[in-house]
Amino acid sequence: RKAAAQAAHWELKTALETGAVVPIEKVEHDAAAKAAILRSDMENGMRRIAPEVVTRCKGDEALIPDVVEYLLTWMERWMERYSEAGKEWEIDD
Repeated sequence: RKAAAQAAHWELKTALETGAVVPIEKVEHDAAAKAAILRSDMENGMRRIAPEVVTRCKGDEALIPDVVEYLLTWMERWMERYSEAGKEWEIDD
């Protein structure tokens, strides 16, 4: 039993050192950081693009597809930034 436990310990240690596994705390921390970036970009972005949305739609429902396309373009920018944040996890000793 002791040999099996030691083997499992060394297997996990090797996996951590080679980056094959990442501590859950690091994953959770990075996910929270990425979510904060996305939330901030979306909140600030909505405030920044609101005047342009109003200008584009002019109360004309026929312009809704144009406004949606404009908003989706911004959403893609935010999602790209979100997907880049914390791409690499470093293992702390």
